[in-house]
Amino acid sequence: MPDIARIPFTQFYGGWSKSAKDGIAGSYDFGQSLDTKKDPSNLQVLPKMTQETDVFTDLVLFMDTNTINTNIYAVGSAGAIYKKASGVWSKLATLSGGNGQGLKYFAGTSLYYGVSGDQIFTIDPSNDSISQSLQTLNVATWHSCEVFLDKIFFCNGREITSYDGSGIYATSSITGAGVSLDFGYTTKVVKSIGDFLFIGAEHTNSSKAKWFLFDGTAADYNHGKELGENGICAATVADDGTVIISAGKKGQMYKLSGEFLNPLIEIKNIENDKYAEIYPGAITTFQGKPYFSPSFGDSETVYKGGYSWSRAGAPSAGYPLKLDYEFPSSCGETQGNTLDIGCLFAASTTDLYMSWDNNGVFGMDLMNGSNVYATAIYDTRIFDDNNPFQQKTFLNYKIRLARPLRTGENITLKYKADRASSWTTLKNLTTDTYSIEFGVDGAILSKKFTQSFKATEIQFRLEFTITGSTSPAVDALMAEFTTEGSI
Repeated sequence: MPDIARIPFTQFYGGWSKSAKDGIAGSYDFGQSLDTKKDPSNLQVLPKMTQETDVFTDLVLFMDTNTINTNIYAVGSAGAIYKKASGVWSKLATLSGGNGQGLKYFAGTSLYYGVSGDQIFTIDPSNDSISQSLQTLNVATWHSCEVFLDKIFFCNGREITSYDGSGIYATSSITGAGVSLDFGYTTKVVKSIGDFLFIGAEHTNSSKAKWFLFDGTAADYNHGKELGENGICAATVADDGTVIISAGKKGQMYKLSGEFLNPLIEIKNIENDKYAEIYPGAITTFQGKPYFSPSFGDSETVYKGGYSWSRAGAPSAGYPLKLDYEFPSSCGETQGNTLDIGCLFAASTTDLYMSWDNNGVFGMDLMNGSNVYATAIYDTRIFDDNNPFQQKTFLNYKIRLARPLRTGENITLKYKADRASSWTTLKNLTTDTYSIEFGVDGAILSKKFTQSFKATEIQFRLEFTITGSTSPAVDALMAEFTTEGSI
């Protein structure tokens, strides 16, 4: 009888693998709503996104908080202004211009500044008064706003313009008030990254991008460089100072390193002949980590919702940086070109918001750490024992838990043999089916079962289905197999 070999899955901290077969230690082919940060040695389920008050009539694109009160304000794609006060959202007004293209609170005047169409507006959070048509800008699209030094800056077509609270909206002709970019480029992204203002632009007539650094005092931008992508889409800064940039329409994320944008990661599952793009507001930093989502496009297969780029533990622990798909929206859809994600916004260290448009139905979600997702998925990489030609017989399987299952916690083990089109169920674990085995390390909660089948390659899925508010914790998955003697 051939020797029995084992496939151990005991590491879960590597995030999505680039390849279905290969990847760093602890990586997996697909994961949804998995928590590998709380305890990198266990596989658990994340707290879920829950839909907020249903008052939204357009897709929220920008949000911000203020220093006057605890209210949150948001602007939507059709110019609607929303406020959250005492835990409840309300719609305040719909602005002229028909497209909310920016919103930012400026402590220098204690006002919010935003743009709808080509008109700057303000919101006074002390009394919710809205003033419109304060200044006409050059174009009617994408006016991301950012506070930098003693001004608030606006994307304004080919220009970056600003306001300092003195009553004068300054153009790029005033030194330190803004800059004019190269001909053919229009601004889309503006982000304070410390000593500089990062400016991201797209070309109006070709699939090119260019990014700029501006120190807020010079007569011109300090640095500008082209990037072979179809526009700069979004930017955020992690708590460690890392500047993360989204560019183009194929899910590419970059890291700003000195005077260069270096490729960092790529969001998977965008078809070769289709695209997915991130809105400028669909990126944020939450609990020190960058979060972002594909917003729109014709891709049918890319997953939309909150992705994170982080590591399972502190840098000193040695865990790798990884990409995870953590927060699907509450609407129930994860893919398809009728689902758009407008904004990701970290309102505090505990509250992460995400806006969505599901085929014309608009909503806002909040993740505040309560409850867990009803469904989470972990797909192993495809395993062939580095020998895809020889047939193997898979025999025994064992799931080890880090703690007993609790009421409402369920785990299903499935498999695909030789890249089958659908998953086959091997075993369901519920609170009635786990067993206790006693070993040298004390009581170990596990379940062992047997089912024989042949394949050259194998892939396993752990599917969590939860009806309660707590998460199970998987410590390890093991499979045993034998290999035939010829190909």
